[in-house]
Amino acid sequence: MKVANKEDLLYGKLLALRDKSRSKIKREKYRLDIHHLIERFPELKRLIKNLR
Repeated sequence: MKVANKEDLLYGKLLALRDKSRSKIKREKYRLDIHHLIERFPELKRLIKNLR
């Protein structure tokens, strides 16, 4: 079984967060998921900085 790596998971969550067609509740869930990912894997923070 193939599983997404943490970088791809973060990228997908960021895309979902920016998608205005998703409900506000879902976007807040993605924001919290991103926070948890960065808390668990601090090295992911550099990816977010690179996307800006």
